[in-house]
Amino acid sequence: MMVDGITHLLLLLSLAGSSSQPSPPAGDLRTRDLSAFLIRPSAEVTERLRHWNVAELLHLLPVSAPYRQSPANLAGQVDLPSGGYYLYELPEGYGPQREWPTVFSLHGNPPRHCERVHHKYWRGDAARRGFILISPNLDGGRWHRDFGEEAFFEAFRDAVVRFRVDRKRVYLNGYSAGASGTWNIGSRHPDIFAGIVVRCGIRRVSDAELGNLKGRGVYVIHAAEDAKCGVRQARLAVDVLKRLGVTHRYVEYPGEHDFYPQSNDDVLDFLSTLSLPREERVRVTAPFDEERRILGFVSLVGDGHTLSAGCKAEGCFVDITHVERIRHLDVWLRASQLSGDDDAVELAVNGEPFKLTPTPSVDAFLRSWQLHPSLAPAYVSDPFLASCRVISGGRILHKPDCVGPKGP
Repeated sequence: MMVDGITHLLLLLSLAGSSSQPSPPAGDLRTRDLSAFLIRPSAEVTERLRHWNVAELLHLLPVSAPYRQSPANLAGQVDLPSGGYYLYELPEGYGPQREWPTVFSLHGNPPRHCERVHHKYWRGDAARRGFILISPNLDGGRWHRDFGEEAFFEAFRDAVVRFRVDRKRVYLNGYSAGASGTWNIGSRHPDIFAGIVVRCGIRRVSDAELGNLKGRGVYVIHAAEDAKCGVRQARLAVDVLKRLGVTHRYVEYPGEHDFYPQSNDDVLDFLSTLSLPREERVRVTAPFDEERRILGFVSLVGDGHTLSAGCKAEGCFVDITHVERIRHLDVWLRASQLSGDDDAVELAVNGEPFKLTPTPSVDAFLRSWQLHPSLAPAYVSDPFLASCRVISGGRILHKPDCVGPKGP
């Protein structure tokens, strides 16, 4: 029997709070607040959650029990707090003794397309080759929109807690409208994906954003007679990938708009060669006009300019450039990302260096979990989450402040 990590956490947190207060009834406002935060955080909900402290939250975090394999649960459906769901299929021999490469697959636009893509187009190919297959559902399939990205990350957070996902070998596949979302989500989160696969979709990201895929792999499939998503889109994208030196493969079929499942084995061969480096400097370029996650531990609010950020996996240095009018930039870190005797973080904004000494905070705990999904046991062993905020009054950013602990 599987343990639903998110549901278990919500149940436990319904009993959390100040020791001087009586235990709240099941289904109270705080439980609903936390559920709402995990789906779509807001300032109002976050403010109501701050009466907890980091120690309480860490103590209450569930540790997922090992997944128990049986013929009956190698495939199924997981319902999510938002009302959405995802389908999963596990390889034969799946077990918790090792980590498994994982493909997240985004479907197209027609109703019930999640089921069609998952069962008919993949045909068990991913599981047969030793991959976990996760297929989130999104009504309408508009994955390139903000709500599509939110739906993906809700499924992603649940899957990496529930299953033994190898975080160095996570891949994103998309078909049609899902391929358009794959261009967006994949190129803007290179700290998560080792490779992406786009099948007959429209590219909606800039040439500069495709540069985020350096060090990753891109497999592009399109059809010469595609009347829904013209092949010119794919050819132009491939030209940019060539110019930028991004590892890629392009297959063009003579037919019409389709998933082309006959490519599955070649796609999986390609993905099998890709893995995130254990330690690297990740650089991301992306436009923004509101709060946007740039890396798993960096988000910002601004006025539509372009930001480039990077950070090593261990020993964190954050370098923000080409920023003119941001309203604020937030950096959430965990202890494993800090280095040096004083646990200081080096931050540079437009070439101006700052030295930060982060301190644990409830804000950082909540946002780190929401923005940088990980297995729950990692938080239990790595509790010192920290948040640093840079506030901008114009072209020059003021000295950053670190958010201290809040709550009782």
